Amino acid sequence: MQLLYLLHSLTAEDEIRMKLKVSPQIAKLEVADGHAIGNHTWYHWYRHMNLSVAAREIESTATAIYQIMGVKTFLFRPPYGILNNGVADYAQKNNYAVLMWSDDSINYRRPPVSKTCQ
Repeated sequence: MQLLYLLHSLTAEDEIRMKLKVSPQIAKLEVADGHAIGNHTWYHWYRHMNLSVAAREIESTATAIYQIMGVKTFLFRPPYGILNNGVADYAQKNNYAVLMWSDDSINYRRPPVSKTCQ
């Protein structure tokens, strides 16, 4: 089964959130097509989070997923793969399966578009 982290993009998280609010039918199609939906936090921060911030990050995203897609998820992938900033710990304590990737695209090492398209 494919995992789709619909509330996260390598470009701009705000763009994805806006698309979900403007076109929720696209998100619903992902669910209808059998994609599993995972939580990836709302703001994708890498800094350490206290319990209340970690809870807000995960729960606000979970609420949006449920309101827009009608599903409750138990899958979580921590932003940047960071397991020690408080948010993964919160997810585990709240019965999320914390998932990591098995291959790194290293896309963060690529030059920005402004350097490649002039």
